[in-house]
Amino acid sequence: MPQAALTAASIVLYLKRCGYGDALLERDYNFGSGKVAVAAFADTPHDTRSACIAVIDAPAEPEATVIAARPLGAPVVFAVHGGKLQWWKQTTGEPSLVDTIESANVGGFFRRRKNDLESSNIFRGKTIARLPGQTQLKFVDAGLMPFVDRADGDRLSHLVEAAFGDIKCSLGHEFRNALDAQNAIRATFWLLGAKVLHDKGVKGFKTLNLTDIDEVFARWGRHYGAPEGLPPRGRTWRAGTTKAAVRIGGFGSLRNLSTESLAHVYENALVTPAVRKANGTHSTPGPLVDYIVWQLWPWIENLPPDRRHVFEPACGHAAFLVSALRVMRQWSDIEDRKTCHEYLKKHLQGIESDPFAIEVARLSLTLADIPYGNTWDLKQRDMFLGTTLEKGAARCGVLLANPPFERFSESARAAYKKHEITLGANTKACEMLRRTIPYMSKGACFGIVVPQGLLHSTEGTSLRRTILADFELSEIDVFGDKLFEKGDQESAVLLGRRKTGEVSSGRLWFRRVMNPGLEAFRDRFAFSSEEPAETLAFVQSDLADFRVPELGAVWDYLSAYPKLQLAAAVAKGLDHKGKTLPPGCWTVHERAQKGDPLGFANVNDDLDVFGIPRVVGLNLEAQAVLSYRAGRGSGKPQVLLNYARASRDVWRLKATLDERGLALTSNFIAVRPTQREMNTLYLWAILNSPIANAFAYCHLGKRHNIVGTMRKMPVPRWSPEHSARIEQAAMRYRTLATSTGPLYEAEATSECIRRALLQMDAAILQAYNLPPRLERHLLDRFAGVERKGVGCDFNGYYPPGFTSCFPLHLLLSDSFKRAAADVTCDRFKPGESEYVRKVLAAAAGQDEE
Repeated sequence: MPQAALTAASIVLYLKRCGYGDALLERDYNFGSGKVAVAAFADTPHDTRSACIAVIDAPAEPEATVIAARPLGAPVVFAVHGGKLQWWKQTTGEPSLVDTIESANVGGFFRRRKNDLESSNIFRGKTIARLPGQTQLKFVDAGLMPFVDRADGDRLSHLVEAAFGDIKCSLGHEFRNALDAQNAIRATFWLLGAKVLHDKGVKGFKTLNLTDIDEVFARWGRHYGAPEGLPPRGRTWRAGTTKAAVRIGGFGSLRNLSTESLAHVYENALVTPAVRKANGTHSTPGPLVDYIVWQLWPWIENLPPDRRHVFEPACGHAAFLVSALRVMRQWSDIEDRKTCHEYLKKHLQGIESDPFAIEVARLSLTLADIPYGNTWDLKQRDMFLGTTLEKGAARCGVLLANPPFERFSESARAAYKKHEITLGANTKACEMLRRTIPYMSKGACFGIVVPQGLLHSTEGTSLRRTILADFELSEIDVFGDKLFEKGDQESAVLLGRRKTGEVSSGRLWFRRVMNPGLEAFRDRFAFSSEEPAETLAFVQSDLADFRVPELGAVWDYLSAYPKLQLAAAVAKGLDHKGKTLPPGCWTVHERAQKGDPLGFANVNDDLDVFGIPRVVGLNLEAQAVLSYRAGRGSGKPQVLLNYARASRDVWRLKATLDERGLALTSNFIAVRPTQREMNTLYLWAILNSPIANAFAYCHLGKRHNIVGTMRKMPVPRWSPEHSARIEQAAMRYRTLATSTGPLYEAEATSECIRRALLQMDAAILQAYNLPPRLERHLLDRFAGVERKGVGCDFNGYYPPGFTSCFPLHLLLSDSFKRAAADVTCDRFKPGESEYVRKVLAAAAGQDEE
């Protein structure tokens, strides 16, 4: 009997054998921007989060058809092409072909791969397997899901803004009061919710006419559990809501929309800067939400089911509650969906004061648990009033929160005082945590996002000591200031659990994500660095400080080295008077006038380390000066160091050499040698080195280059040999960098300047004599970070793929290059390639015979 032709539809049978029942399979599935013949999901509702496998017919070029299916969110794509089955790995870029299966072998392929292709396995690959220490499936791109969520969120944000604008315009472009704004928000999201349920085919909405706003609002109100809270329907309101309904109804299919895409809407649509500042709105990024919840899952799973109450104060759009809902449902023992819904709605609780946020939160939870309605325990109220926080914490088994980072204003303090609420902290984050964490019961766990300052601030000392005494910490993660899309706060994550009586290890992971590494964290939970830490060190610190200095092993090794303050006088320049400046008294002449004392007032943005700041006229008269410090100038060579950091990242110092010893303002720090054997060229090189920059970055964070801290910077133990090597390399670099180019100096090319700079850094590192592993650890911190103002392109020390721990001075040595060329040459057969033989010979410095 002839074998039936292979088609996408015929793959359904094999998917069922892999465990995909009818409820998890969709045929001719419209995912918004296109269709696939078959889509297989891990769970309901069907969306980008639960999508596992797409099956397509690809009569033409398969790759383009596979790329077109990317918005579905399925990491595995099977394409029927030319009578064969192709297995593709979907990615954020070009998809990769994993395997090609002959038609006759398709059945055997699915039998062999059954375990790999099971829904639970692929879903785990999209979720928990992305965590550190987990084994990731080779055929699942960890970055696909967040990539698709962001793309859907962008699309949805534009739609919501436009629909909201339709309603606002109908009312004359301005709302009369806050109630009008809330009603417009409610109307927009009710229309959007009805559209989603319509496209997902939910009973009662599948045949709904989305432009019939009376019926839309009536049905959504019943489904939403708010039949009395319908948006207004007066003449002006009707015109606007009808226009918005037409816009939303005519939008492409939202059948595949995930709740996580709404987070993007919350962060980017409708929230004005004023509202964001007043409420401290900084939406928790979806990948961070998932990371926290998934990392806590082993502790959550250990709790009895009746104790798995999840509490999210300041819940915003309920990102943590949605993530907890998904994992609790996916790995629940409750098979009946209605019973599971009833369980979940009793175990998820959120509080939020912002009406816009609470509307998005209700919609998010409703859409995450389709087809059930809005019966969620979400309260719109001020969490600091009454005992809501204390009671919620005492009841919960899981506390998840990203509280506002802002300080309480004086007016807010006065308002709380009228309600007989005495605030015990200056910041909202600390206040929320001091009124929740101490009230948690034995075995309850928390995952919280906090401002980084809370790790060491005085006001947080008592809270940190409570955590150390009564809780076990599993992890502290710190993030750069670009974690939040609409904020610039440096943040941290704390994961912990109230002690259960068992002896805890006292060890935890301290992990960092720097700004250049944020994309890697979002895509695959990769950290810039991680190291084990001991809670005992926190206990023994004066303020129960939760910080672990970055590159701590480097600073421990260098702790016995002499400090900069023993080699040089380090002080800021002068400050001119401000309000107390006498009338008519000048401070700075940008163009120095005859008789003006010369000096430096500002660090220009384009300053090069081998150059000098612009010279101006400075008034040094006592009537103009508030404080002199080192500002008068010495008339002797000095190093000028920028006081304000030059960059948010690790290359934050720009030291320049002032041979004349001119006056300077407090925008500069003067560094003047006090030891006879140390000159300014030597100090200039050290202050521009990776050691100096890393020290300032690790010990000062977002603060400026504080003089007291810089005085404690370790410097090499002086020796004539090291000094001569450093000064010779510094002179060579400065000569090339200050030349007018290769026309006048043959070696003044960008590459030669870079090599001279590397030689100078290598000479300094050789003087510090770090162990090779620590030197590599230090220099890895500069990978991918632009070093500005050095006369060449400089973005790191090591070529891609180089992982050895050789000291930099050895890597740059001629003997190392000859050895590397010899080893490479040995891999080729003599005479195999004339071109390769010549290149290797040239690299080794050998003459061709």
